[in-house]
Amino acid sequence: MSTLIVNLILGIIFGASLVLAGFTEPDRIIKALRLRDMNMIRSVIVIFLFVLIGTCLIKILGTVEIENTPAAILSLIIGGLLFGTGMGLTGYTPGTSLAGTACGKIDALFVILGMFFGGYVYIFLYPPAIRPLENILNYGKETLPKITHIPDFVWIILFSTAGLIVLFLTLVKGL
Repeated sequence: MSTLIVNLILGIIFGASLVLAGFTEPDRIIKALRLRDMNMIRSVIVIFLFVLIGTCLIKILGTVEIENTPAAILSLIIGGLLFGTGMGLTGYTPGTSLAGTACGKIDALFVILGMFFGGYVYIFLYPPAIRPLENILNYGKETLPKITHIPDFVWIILFSTAGLIVLFLTLVKGL
């Protein structure tokens, strides 16, 4: 029971953070996608770097065992295109739509209803159409370092450097 309470508290903190950062404002998300709101992009990069470093520390300390999910590349591309299309059309993600609904935004509620409808359609399409796609370009539970034969720390340095470069470039006011 205590795990549920901790999860609820963390979820409330996460939702409040989304609201405070402005992630529940569809116009701001659309502006970020159009590269007109660099603050949103900077926030996402900082979150990415925090998660990257935190995951590395957890892995090094061995406090939690991290299990990889299968890397079905074609399915990931299709899912990413659907997710991006929905985000571009509505200005919401699943998390921001929940936080927006909690703030009383009616448009966010319609996004949630759309997600439920999409999930329902997915359930019926999975056996005949989606399951066969999962076998195309499926690398199993392999990681990027294992597939490319480049050590973990090199990928961490590359992604961290790329994130820091984006943070630096978005400091320029004319960009």
